[in-house]
Amino acid sequence: MKEMSRRELLKGGLVGGAAIAAMAALGGCSAEKPTPSLTPGEANQRVSFPYASQILDLAKEIISTPQIYTEEQKLEIPAVLNAKHRYFWCVDLQDYEAMRDVYTDEGPGGFRVDWGTGEQSISIDEQIASAKATTGPGENMVPMHFGHNQIVRFIDDTHAQILTRMNDRHTYHDDGEVYAGWGLYVDDVMKCSDGAWRMTCVRLAYGVMENQLRAMKQQQDG
Repeated sequence: MKEMSRRELLKGGLVGGAAIAAMAALGGCSAEKPTPSLTPGEANQRVSFPYASQILDLAKEIISTPQIYTEEQKLEIPAVLNAKHRYFWCVDLQDYEAMRDVYTDEGPGGFRVDWGTGEQSISIDEQIASAKATTGPGENMVPMHFGHNQIVRFIDDTHAQILTRMNDRHTYHDDGEVYAGWGLYVDDVMKCSDGAWRMTCVRLAYGVMENQLRAMKQQQDG
């Protein structure tokens, strides 16, 4: 396997599941015994590793104290959650024009991501390009993301965080090969000047992965 640093993975356009899976290969993971694959003659490798500490700490903050919502906040919760739901649907339906409206850089920190290696500022165009590179039409797959057990924490009237349990399962058209992952998101959202809630920071920590994205394999072999 070609040696790659975490920074090189991020700069190389492999973000989200692809980057984290590749980082797992750099160390700090435990590999379980391979199980039979959906693809004849191949094996699906499962790897597990600790959640990124900074994201895990945020998740624990959110669950540590139940929030008593005001009547105004109760009315906002569906719109807050839809910011995350739209994100999942845009990736899975590969609708990149709609995806652009899911994010915002209106906040003072601009748009940010954290794939388990610390927050960094990137442009919305870069975020969209990374989605295309790992789960876009050129990857010849059916991407699927599932979000569960969501909790909304309001910071103030126009800022909130969403904790989401995540499972992604992507199936390739040509041979039925499956990539799957399980983890958690802690995302920042804000109510923008037009009244819509949009994502300002996407944080993703994986705990288990099964198999590898082909985009990641190509990066390793390049």
